[in-house]
Amino acid sequence: MTQKHWRNVKKITLLSFALALLTLLLLISPLGQSMINAWLTSKLVENRDIDVTIGSLFANPVGDTSFSDVLIRDHKGDTLIYIGQFEFESYRIGQLINNNIHLGNAKIDGLFLNVKRHNKDKKTNLDLFAEKLKPKTPNGRRYEASKINVVGAK
Repeated sequence: MTQKHWRNVKKITLLSFALALLTLLLLISPLGQSMINAWLTSKLVENRDIDVTIGSLFANPVGDTSFSDVLIRDHKGDTLIYIGQFEFESYRIGQLINNNIHLGNAKIDGLFLNVKRHNKDKKTNLDLFAEKLKPKTPNGRRYEASKINVVGAK
């Protein structure tokens, strides 16, 4: 190979490395985290008629991803579930694409669960919420975890 060819290979390699570094910096920036938060929220509740608000997200590409201040409201607009912090293994995020959501070992810190039956409802608000999460088809989205460690539940 010629010297000119090697210079081009070096330029392409340097450019690829710079692009990968720039992408990583964008992903861990507040703007990148905000974009990931919006995407994950929409993927988790896509076409489910669920009211979920996530205060913040930190997606660590080599560790755990964590959501803070997760609020899920029931069908009447009341608080059903509040989670101070929810962590799961980051490499599991890619499974959202193929509807196999297995969070691995997850941790919930600061859980508030407000289960009740509203007037004229035959089921509790948690039962109605769980029905919305059920897969609509045999190959539909499933939510799983190997282990969930809950700290500070009320």
